[in-house]
Amino acid sequence: MVGIPNAASHQSAGNALHTNFNVDYVICYRFSGTGTDFCGSSATTAANTVTDIQESIANFQNLIRALAEVQLETQVRNGDNLSLLVFVKAGSEQRLSNAVYKSRY
Repeated sequence: MVGIPNAASHQSAGNALHTNFNVDYVICYRFSGTGTDFCGSSATTAANTVTDIQESIANFQNLIRALAEVQLETQVRNGDNLSLLVFVKAGSEQRLSNAVYKSRY
């Protein structure tokens, strides 16, 4: 797990805008297929909704596994409406460079 400081621990809220919380990347993972539209009314059947949610969970787990396989550290926090924030940090610059290189070839 990445040790990410709490924004409240900074001297002021303004400082939070000028720091990256010691992470290399932030991934915003949005869950889709929740069965509701933007107004909150039902858009699909309950069976489709459960299937979509299960698929989103499986995809999220695959993302976390893929990051762990290349030895990137992650921490997950709640995002805004139906999203999760995945904070990603490489243990070393060389590890991050190797992961990028391997992903291109």
